[in-house]
Parts: sequence; C-alpha cells; structure tokens
Amino acid sequence: MEQIEVNVYEYLPTFRKLLNVSGFTKLIGKSIVWFNNKESKSQAFERIPNGFTEDNVELINYGLEKVVAACEKHRLQPPSECPNREIYNKYVSIELKELRKLVNMVYLRENYTDIPQSSWNKKINNFPNRGTVSQFTETDISQINQGIDKVAELLRSIKVTL
Repeated sequence: MEQIEVNVYEYLPTFRKLLNVSGFTKLIGKSIVWFNNKESKSQAFERIPNGFTEDNVELINYGLEKVVAACEKHRLQPPSECPNREIYNKYVSIELKELRKLVNMVYLRENYTDIPQSSWNKKINNFPNRGTVSQFTETDISQINQGIDKVAELLRSIKVTL
C-alpha cells in the first residue's frame, strides 16, 4: 500500500478523531501536555520554541506503527470458536478495553458498527439484560473487526511529515 505524506499540523484533527491521544502519548513516552503544547507553533517572543520537530515526527510515526500492530493483535476471534459464552464475553471485553487505550472506541463504534452506545456499553461491561448477560453477536464482532482493520489500514497508509 502506498503511503500518503501528511503534514503533522494538518493531520492533528484526524489524529484526535482516530486515536485515544492520552494512550498514544503514553505509548511514545510523552505526556498529553507535551502533545498539546506542540500543537501550537512557537510565538516570536517565546524562549523555548513550541511546535513539532523532526524527531517528534519520527516518534509519532513510530507510535502509529505500534498502534497498527496493536490493532492487528487485538482483532477478535468469532464467537463460534469458543463454546463457552461467558469466557468469550470476558475475552472480548478484555481485548476491546486494551485496544481502547490506543484507538478511539467511539469513532470505531459510530463509523463501523451499527451497535447503539447503550448496547455497546452493556456488552463490553457484561451487564445483565433481562436476566441474561448482554453479548456481542457474530455480526457485531465482524463489524468491529472490519472497523479495526479500517483504522489500521488508514494509520498504515499515512506518513506524518513536518
């Protein structure tokens, strides 16, 4: 796949939409404050220049590669591969909670699934629903995996530049 070069400042809105910025900054060893301070370019009278440097851009690209790897690692197995639904529900919940440290689950749910927010929350937290535990269906898992793949594909296709 061909990579598209995108200026870091132009990419920031997409970056914030796709990723959990707090988790991403932890992944690259920085704080959210560091990232927020870099967003605004330096002012004429500042002693320490703000803005991203070439090293920062390399670090961001490295972090994006790690997020893509996390997406691939946390793809969900279909429910048919685990006969015990209780174990399967816990597996899905753990995998999605790990992935949401890096990927914005609201973006994933709203853009790639037709699962309502209340239902998503019940399913991911294994809340009871009319006497039984809410469960992700084969269709839900398929949509979630497609969303994970699309996010990974989008991140893989972008090379951030200065």
